[in-house]
Amino acid sequence: MAKKIVPKHEPEVQKAKHAGGRPTTFKPEYVEQAYKLCELGHTDFEIAQFFDITYRGFIKWKQRYPKLVQALNLAKAVADTRVGRSLYSRAVGFHYEAVKVFMPAGAKKPIYAPYMEYVIPDPTSAIFWLKNRDPAHWRDAWQVEHTLGKYLISDKPMTEDEWAKERATLIDVTPEDEKKD
Repeated sequence: MAKKIVPKHEPEVQKAKHAGGRPTTFKPEYVEQAYKLCELGHTDFEIAQFFDITYRGFIKWKQRYPKLVQALNLAKAVADTRVGRSLYSRAVGFHYEAVKVFMPAGAKKPIYAPYMEYVIPDPTSAIFWLKNRDPAHWRDAWQVEHTLGKYLISDKPMTEDEWAKERATLIDVTPEDEKKD
């Protein structure tokens, strides 16, 4: 059989080889759907369930489709911001519009009375907020020790070696130093 001669200006088109495996079920419109689900607080596992694929399959989608990862990261940031605002509102208290409905005896229609409801600040939310926003001043554990009439208060957690060095400087106080104080 004679070899086909291809002119130089027309390169021979080769068929792409099949990569093997099952073809993907991913569709470009899934990016927007995943964004909306993630923005509503769904986890990667729940999003995988929505698309009727395994969690492992969803991880492969994330590796293969960078636009999907970008959409998920953006949606997670939006959801985190919303939660942060809500936590702050609970920490400082807030007002919201409410309506009381009255049905007087013998009336044919109810009476609607709009008013402003106030939610008092929640101490747990305030503590959580402060511990995360200002950990230097709002931590759970303070290392305090009483030694020879002096207190050792640490601004940061210490290793055992750092703690021993701090204590050694306090223990080396002479009686003359005590009288000066």
